[in-house]
Amino acid sequence: MLVFIVVASFLFRAYYAFECLDPAKLLGTDMGGYWSRANARFSGEVFNIGQTIAFSPLYHIILSEIFKIIEFFGFLDKKLEIIILLNIFLSSASIIFVYLIANQLIKKRFLSILATFIYAFYYFLIHINAYILSENIVVPLLIISIYLLLRYPDQKFILFLNGILLGFIVGVRPPLGLFALSYVGYIFFACNKSFRSLIRIACLLLGCLLIIFSCIVEYNHISRGKLRSLSAHGGVNFFMAQCKSLSVKSKHNGLVMHLVPPVLVANKQLLREKPLETNVPFYDQGYYYEKGFQCLKEHPEDLIGNLTYVKALITGPFFPGKGLPKWLSVYRDIARKILLFTCISLGLLCLLIRDKKVDCKKVFLFLSFPFLVMLVSYFYTCDGRCFYPVTFLIFILFFLIVEHIKQYKNQAIFYFFVLLVVYLIFHCDLIFKLIT
Repeated sequence: MLVFIVVASFLFRAYYAFECLDPAKLLGTDMGGYWSRANARFSGEVFNIGQTIAFSPLYHIILSEIFKIIEFFGFLDKKLEIIILLNIFLSSASIIFVYLIANQLIKKRFLSILATFIYAFYYFLIHINAYILSENIVVPLLIISIYLLLRYPDQKFILFLNGILLGFIVGVRPPLGLFALSYVGYIFFACNKSFRSLIRIACLLLGCLLIIFSCIVEYNHISRGKLRSLSAHGGVNFFMAQCKSLSVKSKHNGLVMHLVPPVLVANKQLLREKPLETNVPFYDQGYYYEKGFQCLKEHPEDLIGNLTYVKALITGPFFPGKGLPKWLSVYRDIARKILLFTCISLGLLCLLIRDKKVDCKKVFLFLSFPFLVMLVSYFYTCDGRCFYPVTFLIFILFFLIVEHIKQYKNQAIFYFFVLLVVYLIFHCDLIFKLIT
């Protein structure tokens, strides 16, 4: 059954990417940025300012190295199609590891298969394969890395290799660096909080820091000393989130960089500041962080208002996603409702943890990943795309609840009834309009 799901998912992803969409027409905004930077580096423009001015460079560096392999075999004119196929292959292969991870928590094989099936055909993870976006590397690597963590928490060499994997994940998507806390916590508590667990943690962190420091050294080199971290646009992202500015346009050394966060485009009621135009480059992150903290100081009510960013991880906007055929829009909306329902169901885990029906260490590990993504989104302008790497954990936890739901039927009915009442209270104006 698992083989059938993997093959069917691969074929459907390929059909979706090449028949339902046209990858060549999707090279705009973020996708076009990654693609053009990869081509520039491949062409020898290593020190071009565009290489490091925004986003972490590791993803387009990896792409440029893949271009060299493609050129060696003489298929350079088909490099876009090959990259898309590689996206599809990695995502399809990761399905196997999702199943193996599900088996770590769920005892019933049928429910593990169901969790794997939902992941394999979850719309947004299929849709993203047609685009040149870093999630196509991050999601499969994270799945493999979490499997290794669960399977070999006490093997020092494998932990070192896993640290290297985690380093690549963080290098491609720096906000996921907080995941290291989850890894460290799990190793420490899973290995009986002994001195040996500290050695194992050191092995993991050594591998991770080896990649991260290598990235920083390379970025510092190709930016001629301007970029001293994993990414140049963390500060401007923080500014837009805290000052509620729709966009930032930076003009520096003849280069114009324009950032527009989808979450603010979709929630224009949050906007407060006018779009910012400045000559300060994104490299000068201190300038943008200072302005962001000043806005937060002047508007302490944003400590509550920023929860809208957390909500947006689950309810949208989902970037990229415009111009879809009608049937794909329906598919997308169903996937959105599946994610919402599985997320709100996780509150029932409290019952399983209380009665020690599950492996609490693994459950807390799984929950920590979406929590850390939410924590990052609270301070930065994230959207649904930032939640893609952890959705498979949500599905696994949901079916873990399903496995034990018969024992908690009354509590589940009460739980969802309370949620319904809360929903109606917060939407009483809508109910009144419907009645009248």
